[in-house]
Amino acid sequence: MAKATLVYDGECGFCLAWIGRWRAWTDGSVDAISADEAKPRFSGISDEEYQRSVQYIAGDGAVASGAEAIFQSLADGAATAIPLRLYRQFDLFQRVSERGYEFVANRRGFFSTVTRVLWGACVQPP
Repeated sequence: MAKATLVYDGECGFCLAWIGRWRAWTDGSVDAISADEAKPRFSGISDEEYQRSVQYIAGDGAVASGAEAIFQSLADGAATAIPLRLYRQFDLFQRVSERGYEFVANRRGFFSTVTRVLWGACVQPP
């Protein structure tokens, strides 16, 4: 089976800052590529979907987006499967997670500034 892939917006400062930390959390078990790199490989995902949220493509080709994509990638990596279990078992957790994801995604500029203020230029763990 192929390695799973997380596709992020390669132009968004917020996404670029946090993808480094995400890579540390997943310990290389999931590839991370920009939407521009992904388009030729995953033509079934529209430009609008790439712009709206991160996309997770499992080794078997199954696709998840938004909060579910983040939770799936963390479960596949060296991080934790707890958020994914909660997401799948509790409808309220799923709805709150997706709304929270959408809230941040629609305000990436603001949250990019908040990230720089709180973490500085690098959010990767030491």
